[in-house]
Amino acid sequence: MVNDAAAAVEGFIVKSPPIPIFKYALFAGDSLKMDQNSCTDSYSADSGTYAATVDTLGGDIGSNGYLNLQGGAVVGGDASTNGDTITYGGGSTVLGTASSSADEFPMDLIPPSEYIWAEANSSAPSGFIGSGYTYNSLTYDLTLGAGDELTLSSGVYFFNNVTLGQSSNLKIDSGAEVTIYMTGDFVAGQFSNVNFNGNPSDLLIYSTGNYLTLDQSVEFRAGFYGPTSDFTISQNTNLYGSIVAQSVLLKQGSCIHYDRNLVEIIRDQPNKVAMVAWRQI
Repeated sequence: MVNDAAAAVEGFIVKSPPIPIFKYALFAGDSLKMDQNSCTDSYSADSGTYAATVDTLGGDIGSNGYLNLQGGAVVGGDASTNGDTITYGGGSTVLGTASSSADEFPMDLIPPSEYIWAEANSSAPSGFIGSGYTYNSLTYDLTLGAGDELTLSSGVYFFNNVTLGQSSNLKIDSGAEVTIYMTGDFVAGQFSNVNFNGNPSDLLIYSTGNYLTLDQSVEFRAGFYGPTSDFTISQNTNLYGSIVAQSVLLKQGSCIHYDRNLVEIIRDQPNKVAMVAWRQI
Protein backbone atom coordinates (compact mmCIF):
# COMPACT_ATOMS: atom_id res chain seq x y z
CA MET A 1 0.00 0.00 0.00
CA VAL A 2 1.34 3.42 -1.03
CA ASN A 3 -0.41 6.60 0.14
CA ASP A 4 -3.42 4.50 1.19
CA ALA A 5 -3.75 3.03 -2.32
CA ALA A 6 -4.85 -0.61 -2.61
CA ALA A 7 -5.59 -3.10 -5.37
CA ALA A 8 -7.52 -6.36 -5.57
CA VAL A 9 -6.02 -9.15 -7.64
CA GLU A 10 -7.83 -12.20 -9.00
CA GLY A 11 -5.73 -15.26 -9.78
CA PHE A 12 -6.53 -18.22 -12.00
CA ILE A 13 -5.08 -21.55 -10.91
CA VAL A 14 -5.20 -25.04 -12.33
CA LYS A 15 -4.15 -28.43 -11.05
CA SER A 16 -0.49 -29.08 -11.85
CA PRO A 17 -0.15 -31.43 -14.83
CA PRO A 18 0.83 -35.08 -14.38
CA ILE A 19 4.54 -35.84 -14.67
CA PRO A 20 6.56 -38.89 -15.71
CA ILE A 21 7.36 -40.77 -12.51
CA PHE A 22 10.35 -42.46 -14.18
CA LYS A 23 11.82 -39.57 -16.21
CA TYR A 24 15.39 -40.25 -15.00
CA ALA A 25 17.69 -43.24 -15.09
CA LEU A 26 18.54 -42.29 -11.50
CA PHE A 27 17.03 -39.73 -9.18
CA ALA A 28 17.80 -39.07 -5.51
CA GLY A 29 15.86 -37.02 -3.02
CA ASP A 30 19.00 -35.86 -1.20
CA SER A 31 22.27 -37.39 -2.50
CA LEU A 32 23.51 -39.34 -5.50
CA LYS A 33 27.03 -40.74 -5.85
CA MET A 34 28.48 -42.60 -8.81
CA ASP A 35 31.74 -44.31 -7.95
CA GLN A 36 34.62 -45.84 -9.92
CA ASN A 37 33.73 -46.66 -13.54
CA SER A 38 29.99 -46.71 -12.92
CA CYS A 39 27.80 -45.50 -15.75
CA THR A 40 24.39 -44.69 -17.19
CA ASP A 41 23.03 -44.90 -20.72
CA SER A 42 19.64 -45.62 -22.30
CA TYR A 43 17.87 -48.07 -24.58
CA SER A 44 14.33 -48.95 -25.73
CA ALA A 45 13.06 -52.32 -24.53
CA ASP A 46 9.96 -52.10 -26.74
CA SER A 47 12.03 -51.60 -29.88
CA GLY A 48 14.65 -54.31 -29.51
CA THR A 49 17.46 -55.61 -27.38
CA TYR A 50 19.76 -53.43 -25.31
CA ALA A 51 22.59 -54.02 -27.79
CA ALA A 52 20.42 -52.99 -30.75
CA THR A 53 18.89 -49.84 -29.21
CA VAL A 54 21.54 -48.51 -26.79
CA ASP A 55 22.29 -44.78 -26.85
CA THR A 56 25.10 -42.98 -25.04
CA LEU A 57 22.58 -40.24 -24.18
CA GLY A 58 19.19 -40.45 -22.48
CA GLY A 59 20.51 -41.94 -19.22
CA ASP A 60 19.81 -38.75 -17.25
CA ILE A 61 20.47 -38.44 -13.52
CA GLY A 62 19.18 -35.88 -11.03
CA SER A 63 18.86 -34.96 -7.38
CA ASN A 64 16.98 -32.55 -5.15
CA GLY A 65 20.27 -32.51 -3.22
CA TYR A 66 23.82 -32.96 -4.51
CA LEU A 67 25.54 -35.11 -7.15
CA ASN A 68 28.97 -36.64 -6.61
CA LEU A 69 30.73 -38.21 -9.62
CA GLN A 70 34.02 -39.97 -8.94
CA GLY A 71 36.64 -42.32 -10.40
CA GLY A 72 35.82 -42.29 -14.09
CA ALA A 73 32.04 -42.38 -13.66
CA VAL A 74 30.25 -41.65 -16.94
CA VAL A 75 26.77 -40.13 -17.12
CA GLY A 76 25.35 -41.03 -20.52
CA GLY A 77 22.88 -38.16 -20.47
CA ASP A 78 22.15 -34.99 -18.52
CA ALA A 79 22.94 -34.36 -14.84
CA SER A 80 20.89 -31.88 -12.83
CA THR A 81 20.24 -30.70 -9.28
CA ASN A 82 17.74 -28.39 -7.67
CA GLY A 83 20.23 -25.68 -6.75
CA ASP A 84 22.86 -27.91 -5.12
CA THR A 85 26.39 -28.77 -6.23
CA ILE A 86 27.71 -31.24 -8.79
CA THR A 87 31.13 -32.56 -7.79
CA TYR A 88 33.51 -34.15 -10.28
CA GLY A 89 36.57 -36.26 -9.52
CA GLY A 90 38.93 -38.77 -11.08
CA GLY A 91 38.04 -38.25 -14.72
CA SER A 92 34.28 -38.47 -14.29
CA THR A 93 32.21 -36.92 -17.04
CA VAL A 94 28.69 -35.93 -18.11
CA LEU A 95 28.09 -36.57 -21.81
CA GLY A 96 24.95 -34.41 -21.86
CA THR A 97 24.24 -31.11 -20.12
CA ALA A 98 24.99 -30.39 -16.47
CA SER A 99 22.71 -27.98 -14.59
CA SER A 100 22.16 -26.85 -11.01
CA SER A 101 18.87 -25.08 -11.68
CA ALA A 102 16.42 -27.91 -12.33
CA ASP A 103 12.91 -27.87 -10.90
CA GLU A 104 12.39 -29.86 -7.71
CA PHE A 105 11.19 -33.38 -8.45
CA PRO A 106 8.23 -34.51 -6.29
CA MET A 107 8.84 -37.38 -3.87
CA ASP A 108 5.19 -37.89 -2.88
CA LEU A 109 3.62 -39.28 -6.03
CA ILE A 110 2.20 -42.47 -4.48
CA PRO A 111 -0.53 -41.75 -1.90
CA PRO A 112 -0.85 -44.00 1.21
CA SER A 113 -4.31 -45.04 0.04
CA GLU A 114 -2.74 -47.01 -2.82
CA TYR A 115 -0.78 -49.17 -0.39
CA ILE A 116 -3.95 -49.84 1.61
CA TRP A 117 -5.74 -50.83 -1.59
CA ALA A 118 -2.84 -53.05 -2.71
CA GLU A 119 -2.82 -54.88 0.64
CA ALA A 120 -6.55 -55.60 0.30
CA ASN A 121 -6.25 -56.74 -3.33
CA SER A 122 -2.87 -58.48 -3.39
CA SER A 123 -2.37 -61.40 -5.76
CA ALA A 124 0.01 -63.06 -3.28
CA PRO A 125 0.19 -66.00 -3.04
CA SER A 126 -2.50 -66.95 -5.57
CA GLY A 127 -0.48 -65.42 -8.40
CA PHE A 128 2.70 -67.34 -7.58
CA ILE A 129 3.91 -69.94 -10.08
CA GLY A 130 6.43 -72.43 -8.73
CA SER A 131 7.45 -73.74 -5.33
CA GLY A 132 10.91 -72.27 -4.75
CA TYR A 133 10.01 -69.61 -2.20
CA THR A 134 8.82 -68.87 1.33
CA TYR A 135 5.89 -66.51 1.82
CA ASN A 136 4.54 -65.44 5.22
CA SER A 137 0.91 -64.35 4.85
CA LEU A 138 0.98 -62.66 8.28
CA THR A 139 4.11 -60.52 7.79
CA TYR A 140 3.87 -60.31 3.95
CA ASP A 141 7.56 -61.28 3.70
CA LEU A 142 8.71 -63.04 0.51
CA THR A 143 11.99 -64.99 0.60
CA LEU A 144 13.80 -66.91 -2.13
CA GLY A 145 16.64 -69.08 -0.92
CA ALA A 146 19.85 -69.79 -2.82
CA GLY A 147 18.99 -71.06 -6.28
CA ASP A 148 15.21 -70.72 -5.77
CA GLU A 149 12.93 -69.56 -8.56
CA LEU A 150 9.49 -67.91 -8.44
CA THR A 151 7.34 -66.57 -11.28
CA LEU A 152 4.72 -63.86 -10.74
CA SER A 153 1.59 -63.80 -12.88
CA SER A 154 -0.13 -60.54 -13.83
CA GLY A 155 -1.50 -58.50 -10.97
CA VAL A 156 -0.83 -56.26 -7.99
CA TYR A 157 1.22 -57.64 -5.10
CA PHE A 158 1.70 -56.34 -1.58
CA PHE A 159 4.85 -57.29 0.34
CA ASN A 160 6.78 -56.16 3.38
CA ASN A 161 10.33 -57.44 2.80
CA VAL A 162 11.54 -59.16 -0.38
CA THR A 163 14.78 -61.12 -0.02
CA LEU A 164 16.50 -62.99 -2.85
CA GLY A 165 19.27 -65.45 -2.02
CA GLN A 166 22.36 -66.08 -4.11
CA SER A 167 21.62 -67.16 -7.70
CA SER A 168 17.85 -67.01 -7.14
CA ASN A 169 15.46 -65.87 -9.85
CA LEU A 170 12.31 -63.73 -9.49
CA LYS A 171 10.58 -63.94 -12.88
CA ILE A 172 7.61 -62.27 -14.52
CA ASP A 173 5.30 -64.60 -16.44
CA SER A 174 5.31 -64.26 -20.21
CA GLY A 175 3.11 -61.34 -21.27
CA ALA A 176 2.39 -60.39 -17.65
CA GLU A 177 2.41 -56.93 -16.07
CA VAL A 178 3.20 -56.79 -12.36
CA THR A 179 3.02 -53.94 -9.85
CA ILE A 180 4.51 -54.46 -6.39
CA TYR A 181 3.74 -52.27 -3.39
CA MET A 182 6.05 -52.87 -0.45
CA THR A 183 6.63 -51.39 2.98
CA GLY A 184 9.96 -53.01 3.83
CA ASP A 185 13.29 -53.65 2.16
CA PHE A 186 14.27 -55.30 -1.12
CA VAL A 187 17.59 -57.17 -1.00
CA ALA A 188 18.96 -59.17 -3.95
CA GLY A 189 21.94 -61.44 -3.28
CA GLN A 190 24.83 -61.90 -5.67
CA PHE A 191 24.16 -63.52 -9.04
CA SER A 192 20.38 -63.26 -8.52
CA ASN A 193 18.00 -62.03 -11.21
CA VAL A 194 14.85 -59.92 -11.15
CA ASN A 195 12.75 -60.01 -14.35
CA PHE A 196 15.66 -61.52 -16.28
CA ASN A 197 15.64 -60.43 -19.95
CA GLY A 198 12.22 -58.83 -19.44
CA ASN A 199 10.90 -55.34 -20.15
CA PRO A 200 11.34 -52.98 -17.17
CA SER A 201 7.86 -51.54 -17.74
CA ASP A 202 6.39 -54.96 -16.95
CA LEU A 203 7.59 -54.72 -13.32
CA LEU A 204 6.90 -51.53 -11.34
CA ILE A 205 7.85 -51.43 -7.65
CA TYR A 206 6.58 -48.77 -5.24
CA SER A 207 8.21 -48.83 -1.82
CA THR A 208 8.06 -47.04 1.53
CA GLY A 209 10.93 -49.16 2.89
CA ASN A 210 14.44 -48.18 3.89
CA TYR A 211 16.60 -50.10 1.42
CA LEU A 212 16.93 -51.39 -2.11
CA THR A 213 20.21 -53.30 -2.17
CA LEU A 214 21.58 -55.16 -5.19
CA ASP A 215 24.67 -57.28 -4.55
CA GLN A 216 27.38 -57.89 -7.14
CA SER A 217 26.59 -59.40 -10.54
CA VAL A 218 22.80 -58.98 -10.21
CA GLU A 219 20.50 -58.31 -13.16
CA PHE A 220 17.46 -56.20 -12.22
CA ARG A 221 14.88 -54.96 -14.74
CA ALA A 222 12.16 -52.72 -13.29
CA GLY A 223 11.01 -49.25 -12.46
CA PHE A 224 11.51 -48.59 -8.73
CA TYR A 225 10.02 -45.61 -6.86
CA GLY A 226 11.12 -45.54 -3.22
CA PRO A 227 11.28 -41.98 -1.85
CA THR A 228 12.34 -43.22 1.63
CA SER A 229 14.77 -45.87 0.37
CA ASP A 230 18.56 -45.85 0.22
CA PHE A 231 19.58 -47.51 -3.04
CA THR A 232 22.94 -49.27 -3.27
CA ILE A 233 24.11 -51.22 -6.30
CA SER A 234 27.31 -53.25 -5.99
CA GLN A 235 30.12 -53.82 -8.46
CA ASN A 236 29.48 -55.36 -11.86
CA THR A 237 25.71 -55.19 -11.49
CA ASN A 238 23.41 -54.03 -14.29
CA LEU A 239 20.03 -52.43 -13.72
CA TYR A 240 17.71 -51.93 -16.67
CA GLY A 241 14.92 -49.44 -15.99
CA SER A 242 14.77 -46.50 -13.60
CA ILE A 243 15.36 -45.73 -9.92
CA VAL A 244 13.89 -42.99 -7.72
CA ALA A 245 15.17 -43.16 -4.13
CA GLN A 246 16.11 -41.02 -1.15
CA SER A 247 19.81 -41.66 -1.73
CA VAL A 248 21.71 -43.45 -4.49
CA LEU A 249 25.15 -45.11 -4.48
CA LEU A 250 26.60 -46.82 -7.56
CA LYS A 251 29.72 -48.83 -6.78
CA GLN A 252 32.59 -49.91 -9.00
CA GLY A 253 31.60 -51.01 -12.49
CA SER A 254 27.84 -50.90 -11.91
CA CYS A 255 25.63 -49.45 -14.62
CA ILE A 256 22.06 -48.20 -15.04
CA HIS A 257 20.52 -48.68 -18.47
CA TYR A 258 17.46 -46.43 -18.64
CA ASP A 259 14.50 -47.81 -20.58
CA ARG A 260 13.23 -44.78 -22.51
CA ASN A 261 9.71 -46.28 -22.65
CA LEU A 262 9.29 -45.65 -18.91
CA VAL A 263 8.83 -41.93 -19.58
CA GLU A 264 5.29 -42.78 -20.71
CA ILE A 265 4.26 -43.76 -17.15
CA ILE A 266 2.82 -40.60 -15.60
CA ARG A 267 1.36 -39.72 -12.20
CA ASP A 268 -0.71 -36.86 -10.83
CA GLN A 269 0.97 -34.40 -8.49
CA PRO A 270 -1.15 -34.52 -5.34
CA ASN A 271 -2.36 -31.22 -3.89
CA LYS A 272 -0.26 -29.14 -6.28
CA VAL A 273 -1.62 -26.24 -8.32
CA ALA A 274 -0.13 -23.63 -10.63
CA MET A 275 -1.22 -20.05 -11.34
CA VAL A 276 -1.76 -19.59 -15.05
CA ALA A 277 -3.03 -15.98 -15.11
CA TRP A 278 -4.01 -13.07 -12.91
CA ARG A 279 -5.76 -9.75 -13.26
CA GLN A 280 -6.36 -6.66 -11.20
CA ILE A 281 -10.01 -6.11 -10.32
